[in-house]
Amino acid sequence: MVGTQVLHRRETLGLTQEELARKSGIKQFHISLIENEHVREVRSDTLRKLARALNVSADWLLELEHVGS
Repeated sequence: MVGTQVLHRRETLGLTQEELARKSGIKQFHISLIENEHVREVRSDTLRKLARALNVSADWLLELEHVGS
């Protein structure tokens, strides 16, 4: 699940939701909704912004690849 991946990576990097919001340009409220799986489908542009801010690929967020692959 995308939300679980975002939460795990954000915590691994030691970022707060507010810091991720600043880095990604996505509102903190929306990040919270994503992490808590309240968003059914995350838009592709949102995925790209989150992936860039978290230094992973969109495929990793979608659990299509492992970090380091």
